[in-house]
Amino acid sequence: DPIILEDLLQKRTYGKILVGIGLNESNYPHDEIESGFARLVEMIQTYQPDAIIILESIMTTTEKYSKNAWWLSRENLSAINEIIASFADDERVFYLDLNEWGAEEDGFLSPERTFDGVHLYGAGYKELAAWFVDACGRFGIK
Repeated sequence: DPIILEDLLQKRTYGKILVGIGLNESNYPHDEIESGFARLVEMIQTYQPDAIIILESIMTTTEKYSKNAWWLSRENLSAINEIIASFADDERVFYLDLNEWGAEEDGFLSPERTFDGVHLYGAGYKELAAWFVDACGRFGIK
């Protein structure tokens, strides 16, 4: 049976809800991403009015990998991340930019963190998780 998010949100109370989309979804038109996030955030707030919502950015790729398709470009991903960030109110909805952790000064994922230009090495996920907990602490989220 498929799991329906709306059903899950009605079955129990959540203190924190983490929302992220993957790189594959960066191929969608920006207006669809924006309207989808608007519906999603509204649904979560309707069924979980006391929950803290943490919106994650899409992590960029390495510079080499970003050349595989227009939608993998740093510019496209940055535009999508701006859309995602626009839903944060820093009261109940927060935005965490994973690229603060993973990107180099040029804005691309560090090639040392990935085996294929996109996915992190196993140790990288542990490092990212530690960074994530620390970053949530900046917002007073435990």
